[in-house]
Amino acid sequence: MFKVLALLLTLGFSTYSVAMGVIVHIDDFSIVMEVFNVGVTILLSGAKTTFWLVNGEKIKLIMYRLESSVFHCEEVDDFKPEFTVNQAKNSGVNYAFLLLLFSHLVLGLGYIPAICIALWYRINDLPITNVKTFETLPYYIHIPFEHDTALKYVLACLSQCIPMYLYVNAFIGVDSLFMNLMNFIATHMFILQGAFRTMRKRCVRKIRGNDLAPDGLHNSDELEGFMMEEMKKCIQHLQILLRSCKDIEDTFKFLSLVQALGTIYILCTTLLLLSTTPVLTKEFGKNIFYLVGVIVQLGLYCWFGNQLTLQAANLPLALWESDWLETRKPFKICMLLTMMRLRRPLLINADIERCKGRIMSIDNGSNSTLSKNVDVTIWRCNLSRCSNTLPNNSTSLFSIFVT
Repeated sequence: MFKVLALLLTLGFSTYSVAMGVIVHIDDFSIVMEVFNVGVTILLSGAKTTFWLVNGEKIKLIMYRLESSVFHCEEVDDFKPEFTVNQAKNSGVNYAFLLLLFSHLVLGLGYIPAICIALWYRINDLPITNVKTFETLPYYIHIPFEHDTALKYVLACLSQCIPMYLYVNAFIGVDSLFMNLMNFIATHMFILQGAFRTMRKRCVRKIRGNDLAPDGLHNSDELEGFMMEEMKKCIQHLQILLRSCKDIEDTFKFLSLVQALGTIYILCTTLLLLSTTPVLTKEFGKNIFYLVGVIVQLGLYCWFGNQLTLQAANLPLALWESDWLETRKPFKICMLLTMMRLRRPLLINADIERCKGRIMSIDNGSNSTLSKNVDVTIWRCNLSRCSNTLPNNSTSLFSIFVT
C-alpha cells in the first residue's frame, strides 16, 4: 500500500509540473518539446513501476525456473556450462551498469553544475538576480515556488532532480531485468548447443563396457540408453527455455509496445531539438547526452533480443553435430522433431497482434498459417508412426512441439 501511495503522489506531482511547464512555455516550441520528452520519460517510468508491482511475483517465478538444476551438464573439454553462466551474469551486470551510468550522466550534467554554482553563491552570500545561469532551472518543468535566491534555487533543483532520479532508477531497473532475462535465456541456448555437441562424449564417460555394438555400426545398449536419457534431459531443457520465452513475451508485451513507442518519440524529438539548438550551448550538450542514453538503451534491447534469436537458430546445427551416426531410430526421431520445432525463429515481440491484420498482406498471413498447419501435421504423423519405437513415457517429451 505504501508503494502504491508513493507512486501516485510522485506521479501526481510530476504530472502537474509537466503540465504547468507546457502551459507556461507554450509559445516556445523547443521548450515544449523538451518538457514533453521529460513527460514521456516520467510516463514510461510510472508504467514500468506499475508493471513491477503487478507482475513482480510472476517474473520471479520465471527467474527461479531459469535457475533450475535440470540445466546442469558435466564439463568436457571446452564445454564449461558453469563458467559460461557466470560470464553471462557478469556481462549482464556490466551492461546494466552501463545503462545506469548513461542515465545518471544525463541527470548529473544537468543538475550538478547548477547546484554547485548556486551553493558557491550561497556560501559567498551573493545575490543571483540578473545572473543568466539562474534565470531558468536545468529542465523546464514547473516548480510551485520562486527560486530568486541561491538557497531556493538549490531547493528547486532538488525538487526536480529527486523525482527524476527515482524515475531513472525504476526505468533502468525494469530495462535491466528484461535485458538480463533475454541474455540468460540466450546463454542457456548456447549451453544447450554445447550439450548437444558433446552428448556422446559425455555419455561414453559413464559407460563401463564398449561404446559400440558387436556389428560396429550402432551404439551399444548401455551407451544408447545413456544417450536417450541425455536427449530427454536436453529436450526438457529446451522446453523450459521456450516456455520461459513465451511467459516473458506474454508478461512484457504491453510494456514493450509502450517502451518502443516512447523511445521512438523521444529519439525523434531529441534529434529535432538538436537541429534547432546552437552547438556551443548547455542545451545542446544536454540533448546530446540524452540522445546517447536513448540510443544505448535501444541498442541494448536490440542486441540481447538478436542474441536470443541467433542462439536459438544455431541449435539445429549443434544437434546435427551431435555425433549421431551410430545412434538408433528413437534417438534420430527425437533429433528430427526437435530440429523441425526449431525451424521457427524464436522472437520476443511487442503486443502488435491486433495490428497484424492491417499490416501484413493476405498472402503472407495465409502462407504463415499454412506452414504452421503443415508443420503440426508432420509432427503428429511422425509421433503416431513412431510411437511403438519410442521408449516408455518419451512421447510426452514432445507435447510442446504439437501445440
